[in-house]
Amino acid sequence: MDSDVSHYRSVARKLPRPTLSQMKAFAEYVADSHSWYKKIPWWPSTTPFEFYLDPAAGMDWVIGEDGNVAVPTERLEQGFHYSSIKTARYREEFGYLTYLDPWRDAVMLVRNMDTDAAIRAIKLAQERNSASAYYDPEKRERQDLPFLISAAGTASLSALMHTYSCDVHHVIFAFPTVFSDGQAATYVKGALISGSGNIDSRLTLLQAKELVKAGRSRTWPEASGGNKQLAQIIDRALVLITDPSQKESVEDTLSIEAHGQDPVLFELFAPERNRQFAEIVSACERVCDLVHKEP
Repeated sequence: MDSDVSHYRSVARKLPRPTLSQMKAFAEYVADSHSWYKKIPWWPSTTPFEFYLDPAAGMDWVIGEDGNVAVPTERLEQGFHYSSIKTARYREEFGYLTYLDPWRDAVMLVRNMDTDAAIRAIKLAQERNSASAYYDPEKRERQDLPFLISAAGTASLSALMHTYSCDVHHVIFAFPTVFSDGQAATYVKGALISGSGNIDSRLTLLQAKELVKAGRSRTWPEASGGNKQLAQIIDRALVLITDPSQKESVEDTLSIEAHGQDPVLFELFAPERNRQFAEIVSACERVCDLVHKEP
């Protein structure tokens, strides 16, 4: 294990250490790089993401027919996904920082293959490249990320880091997570409209409010305002459900309002979103400290 860590450090130390500004920019990039509110729990922040340095950060991975990953290729044009920005821009903004989400969703490309061959290659690649990995330029191959580096670079996050996670309907359907273990089933049963199978949004929020008031809910992070902040979130959601016209407007059409966000609710979530950003930055700093510390 020590030799694996030493080898990773020898590779990563050749890369420039990202600045604090780059780490902060990277946190914002990761937060909006996918629609996390569709993929991971809204709250609490228990989903592990791994952050580390990689010589191939911001590049495309190209796989061969046998499923092995070929050398990474510089991305000269915007990729098919909005987060796949040009390599030069990526390096300028974030240095060599990269991350891995719980699905091991590394984007890999196939080239010069027919459809059947491409499908086989992708399946093989998914089987063989499921672990955290970095690119070793000297060996010209991917290496497993050492556990020590992976652990140091792990941050526990939730869908709330995403800009568009604060839609009032996300809030409603996420509120089973407010309750402590064993209460969710009772909560859902009580909130169902008799015979319809649908959830009564107002009743959902009222039940959540009572549990928070009685101290029977999970605790909202103190760094993000504690349960006092959670109570304000519930109150604002109740206002919007009771009278949607109460949603405040903003002039910028490219702002959060364009995606159904209420500016008041958005700001109530800001402390928790910022706390998660800080967790990402701290994870990046821990890895960089491990890489650059003296043996």
